[in-house]
Amino acid sequence: MTIAIVIVAIVAVDFVLAIAAFRFVVARAWRPFESRFPPTPTTPDAVVRTAQTFIIDRLPFARAFDVAVDEACLHLTPRRLWRLVGARPISVPWEAVVPDPGPESPRWRTVTIDGVPMAGPRWCLDLAAR
Repeated sequence: MTIAIVIVAIVAVDFVLAIAAFRFVVARAWRPFESRFPPTPTTPDAVVRTAQTFIIDRLPFARAFDVAVDEACLHLTPRRLWRLVGARPISVPWEAVVPDPGPESPRWRTVTIDGVPMAGPRWCLDLAAR
C-alpha cells in the first residue's frame, strides 16, 4: 500500500512539473507573438499541413502546430496539448518574417520574426524568401 502511494505521488509530481514546464515555454516563447500577431482568417487557397515542428528561440515545439500558408500570412495554430496550457493561434504577415542567411538544409529554414530566431519546415518558410 505504501509503495502504491509513493508511486502515485511521484506520477502526480511529474505531471505537475510537466504542465509547469509547458506553461513556461508558452509564456517565454509564444506569448509575445500572440499579442503582436493576432489570428486572421486563411484564404481558401491556403496550403495546410498538420503536426509541424518549429524551434522558437531555441525551444523545441515538436509536432506542435497545424500550419496554414497563404499569400498574406504564416498561420500557426497550436495543437491540443499546447492549447491546454494556454497557447493561442497567430498569423504572422510575411513582411515580419526575415529569412536568415546561413547554411541550407533540405528540410529546415531559419528566419527571424520580431528579433526572435525561428526554425521550421522549409515548405512553409521558403515563402518568406520571396
